[in-house]
Amino acid sequence: MLRAVKRSGAAQRQSTQSWTYGEFDEQVSRVAQFLVNHGVGPGSSVHLALTNSPTFVAVWLAALGLRAWIVPSDPMATAAELRVHINRTSPVIGLCSDTRAEAYRSAAAGSTVATIVEIDEADCSLDVFGGESLT
Repeated sequence: MLRAVKRSGAAQRQSTQSWTYGEFDEQVSRVAQFLVNHGVGPGSSVHLALTNSPTFVAVWLAALGLRAWIVPSDPMATAAELRVHINRTSPVIGLCSDTRAEAYRSAAAGSTVATIVEIDEADCSLDVFGGESLT
């Protein structure tokens, strides 16, 4: 059983999302299909500016299964620092926290990043990736 904890607010109110390994594998399959739908394939780079979270792990495993590679960046990096990472690695897609989307979009402007996905890191549902599994 995998368990994710959602923290929000100054009082650190917690809620959880639990998956069996099979259920999380299904989540990873959904993320993989999402990545494929946005141009990720073998050898592609996927840029992640996310904290350690269920989303980070699911994207990492999905990219690995597609024979793509991830570029993990400090989620609190400046736009200039992110721009260096993006320009050096030419990702097809970038994922960032919705709270840092402005800096990320600034960093990715004029780059190879065709799709930017803003993630609510407090949301453990992974619903942003839709319901279609990789076939």
